[in-house]
Amino acid sequence: MSENGKLYESILSQAKAKDTDGQLSCYDLLYGYIKVLSLKEPVRKSLFDSPEDQEELQRISRLLDETGMNRDLAKAALPLMQNSKVLPRADAPPISGKSPSQILKEVLDRKLPEIEMLKGDATLDQVLAYIEKNRPAENAVRGTDSAEIPQQPPAKAAEAAAPLNKETPSEQNAPASEQYSFSQLIDKIKEMNIVLQERVLGQEEAIRIFLEGYFQSEFLKGAGDEFHIPVFLYAGPPGVGKTMLALEAAKLLDRPYQKFDMAEYVDPNAEHLFRGVPKTYQAPKEGEVTGFVKEHPNAVLIFDEIEKANINVIHLFLQILDGGQINDAFTDETVSFKDTMMIFTTNVGKELYEGEWTENLSALPTRVIINALEKETDQYGQNLFPASLCSRFATGNVVMFNHLNISHLIRIAENGFDGCKRAMKTVYGYDLTYDPKLPTLFLYSLGSEMDARTVTGRSGRMINQEIYELGWHMPDPEQLNNLKSVRIEVDLDNASEEIRSLMVSDELPRVLLIAEQEAWKDIPINEGCVLDFAQSGEEAFALIEGNDYSMVLVDPFFRPDESGSRFLSLDDFRSEGIQILN
Repeated sequence: MSENGKLYESILSQAKAKDTDGQLSCYDLLYGYIKVLSLKEPVRKSLFDSPEDQEELQRISRLLDETGMNRDLAKAALPLMQNSKVLPRADAPPISGKSPSQILKEVLDRKLPEIEMLKGDATLDQVLAYIEKNRPAENAVRGTDSAEIPQQPPAKAAEAAAPLNKETPSEQNAPASEQYSFSQLIDKIKEMNIVLQERVLGQEEAIRIFLEGYFQSEFLKGAGDEFHIPVFLYAGPPGVGKTMLALEAAKLLDRPYQKFDMAEYVDPNAEHLFRGVPKTYQAPKEGEVTGFVKEHPNAVLIFDEIEKANINVIHLFLQILDGGQINDAFTDETVSFKDTMMIFTTNVGKELYEGEWTENLSALPTRVIINALEKETDQYGQNLFPASLCSRFATGNVVMFNHLNISHLIRIAENGFDGCKRAMKTVYGYDLTYDPKLPTLFLYSLGSEMDARTVTGRSGRMINQEIYELGWHMPDPEQLNNLKSVRIEVDLDNASEEIRSLMVSDELPRVLLIAEQEAWKDIPINEGCVLDFAQSGEEAFALIEGNDYSMVLVDPFFRPDESGSRFLSLDDFRSEGIQILN
C-alpha cells in the first residue's frame, strides 16, 4: 500500500489533530487509528473503497483485537491524558515506506504503560485516577520515562479522581482560569461530555445545558469589562443526579470547588456563617463562603438544596448576582465573585415532576420551571423562592432533571457491583461474578426507594452482605484463604411463580420500527423477537398504547421536512422521525 493512500492520510490527519507539541507521538497515532476505525462501516467503505485499503483496515482491526485494546475507552481517554499533560514523551516510529498496519504493530509492540492500561476491562474511572495522580505541577518538567501507573484498587479510582463524598475543596489555589482558544474550548467540552455521559446517567439534556452554558461563559471571556457570573439551576426530584452532575462537572473544570449544604444555613443568623462574624461579636470568624472565594477567586460554588437557606442568605445571593461582590463582615474586605461559577440545586417544582415518571422533564421551557418555583410554598404558606431570586435564575441556565428509568438504575447497580468485584480481586485475589438477573432483583428489593442515591449506596453493601454470609456459614474459615472465585446466583428454579414472573417472561420481546417501508427490507429478522412496523406517528402511538415493547427504533430521517435545508447536526434537522423522538 502506498504512503499517500486515502487510509494512510486519514490516519495521519486524525493523529495530527491531537498533536499538541508539533512532534507526532505513539499516542497521537493510536488515536488516529481508533478514530478511523470508529467510523460507521458504510462511511468507511465509501472513504476507503480500494481492496488494498479494505484489507489493511481488517489487519488493523485484528491487531487491536488481538492485543485486547478497549477502543471506546482509548478514544475517550487519550485526549483526556494528552490535555492533562500526563503522557511521557514517546515519539512515533519512523513511518516512511511502511503500511499503516506495520506502523500500528510497532506502536503496540512498545507496550507503553499508558497504552497498556487501555486494554481489557480497564475503566474510565481508572484513567481519571491515573490523570489525577500524575498531573504535573505548574512549570514541572516531565522526564522521558513513563509515569507510574497507579496500582491502587480500581474500586477506589472514582474517589481518587473526583472526591464525590468529600465536601472539601480541591487543593488548587489558582488565579482566574486561563483563556482557551476556540479549538481548545471545543475539544475540552467534547471531552467533558464523554466523561459526564459515562458518570451521570439519564440526564443527557442537563449535561448539554451545562456544557452550553460553560461555553457561553468562556467563549468571550475577557472581551469587555462587564461581568457575567455563570449561573446554573438544577431542579427536579431528589436522588436523580443533580448534585452529582454539579460535582463531576466542577472536577472536570480543573478549578477549586466547594459544595455548601444549604440545610446548614437555615438559622436566621446563617448570614454570619456565609459572610463572616464581625470582630465586635463574640467568636468572630471569616465567612465560609466569602473566605473560600477570597482564597479561590475562580472557584466553582455548589449550593445544594438552595430552598432550605434562610431568607437573609437568599438576599446575599441577590447582592452577589447583581453586583458580583459582597463584603466579608470579619475582614471588612470586599470579596469578588466575578470569576466564580455558581451551581444551585433544588427539589422545588413538585407540581412538574410528581407522578410524571414518563415525561421528558428536561424539555420543559425555563419559564415553566421558574413559574413552578415561584408558586411553591413551605408549610407556613411562604414562598420558597422570592420572585426577585427567580428572575435572576431565569437569566441563567435552568433545567429540570428527569426521573431515572429502570435501565439507568440497573446500570447504576451494576456499577456498584462491579466496584466490589474489582476491589475483591485487588485485595483478596478472588474472581467475583454474579448472575445477570441480580441487579434487577436488587432493584425489586428496594421497592419505592429506587433512586440513584439509594441504589449507589446500597448496591455495594448488598454484595458485601452476601460475602459476609458466605464467610459466616463456611464450616472451616481457613477455606476462605483458598478461594479462587465467588459466584452469586439468582435461583429461580425454587422460587414461587409470583417471584419468577417478575424476572422471566415466557413471551417473546416485541420491537417496534418506525421507518419508511423501503428501510424494512434491510432489517434482519430475529426469531427471538416479534418485530412490528409503523409508517406514521399516529400508527406508532396506537401500537405503543396497545403493546408492551422492549425497544422502539426510530429512523430520524423518516419523512423529512419539505424544506430540505442543510444541517450540521440532528438538532437542526426537521422530520417526523425527530418529532416522534421528542
